Amino acid sequence: MTPAGRVGPNTQTAYVVALHFDLLPEHLRPLAAERLAEVIEQSGCHLTTGFVGTPYLCHVLSRFGHTDVAYRLLAQETHPCVALSRHAGRDHHLGALGRHQAGRQLSDCQHELVQPLRLRRHRRLALPGGRGIEIDPEVPGCRHVLIQPQPGGQLTYAGAALDSMVGRIESRWSVEAGCFRLAVAVPANAEGVVHLPAASVGDITEDGLALHQVEGVREINRLDKSVVFTVGSGRYRFNVRTV
Repeated sequence: MTPAGRVGPNTQTAYVVALHFDLLPEHLRPLAAERLAEVIEQSGCHLTTGFVGTPYLCHVLSRFGHTDVAYRLLAQETHPCVALSRHAGRDHHLGALGRHQAGRQLSDCQHELVQPLRLRRHRRLALPGGRGIEIDPEVPGCRHVLIQPQPGGQLTYAGAALDSMVGRIESRWSVEAGCFRLAVAVPANAEGVVHLPAASVGDITEDGLALHQVEGVREINRLDKSVVFTVGSGRYRFNVRTV
């Protein structure tokens, strides 16, 4: 990595691998992530990764605060892109932009990469490691759950459930008329830390009650662009007035 933040040959895969596997000094990782976002923008928001980089691409973008770029990649409909499979009727992905520009046939370049990227996309929405439902690695037994949904792009709802050893964990969100809604289920003998995209604590209610009035909600704090709080076991329905 150069002092300017360039990694290897300045390709999407070089940045993705270096960031995903923590191969860079910690203080330089945000700079490398910025360069990754720039490289993607320079490609017209197209994929130029192959087998090595594609499965980790959206994960890295979201991890370093570039979720908006990840959503634009997922919404891209010109080659090479994730949405290619919707038009072609099966899962395939063009491994390098240069191949397509060279005029090669799609069948010459296809390989099975859309499914791992889809799985990574859904993890970012709702599954473990995905800012939707994430198990705290510091607390064993699935007893400390992180609920961190990341709405964006053209998606208006997403959700998933995890059948853990202590019970079923659920996280489902939707965006309706400027209101962000999140339904959460935390099993007995567990607790969750919820991150909601809200400008202030006053913008959040749970079944009509202000957040500080809700039984089971504690440790309410502001963090960056989110409101963060802890919930005990039970079911909750949070509404955020503006997103």
